[in-house]
Amino acid sequence: MNADVFGLLLGVALGVASIYLVRRINGEPWMYAYALLTLPIIYVMFALADGYGEVAGKELLVGLPWIIAGIALLWFKVPYATVIVGAFWLLHAVYDVVHDDLFTNPGVPDWYPLACLGVDGVIGGYLLWLGLREKRPTAV
Repeated sequence: MNADVFGLLLGVALGVASIYLVRRINGEPWMYAYALLTLPIIYVMFALADGYGEVAGKELLVGLPWIIAGIALLWFKVPYATVIVGAFWLLHAVYDVVHDDLFTNPGVPDWYPLACLGVDGVIGGYLLWLGLREKRPTAV
């Protein structure tokens, strides 16, 4: 099995497992908003682990919208917040697809962008579905 297929399957499995665990502990959608903060930090950590501080700074700069969205959605009561959080997860899935076109981050393992795409796509799709089926818009 090549690294791309492995990464994508791993990501989908982790996304499904994450949703299952959050539901199992009666987790709330705010947990996914909190997790938005971690999405760009993982790419930053890959760069720092390999000694690429300048790349880490660029990754952090590009990741600011996810960090700001996560903080804002945790701090303020926003209608349709679940849908917004889901949209940010899906936007990160797009970022995973174009990441290598934007950056050369030698610290990122070959399989990681597609694994992250799998996780982000599954969680983002789930949150959109969850948020759009609500009769009353709720805050996270």
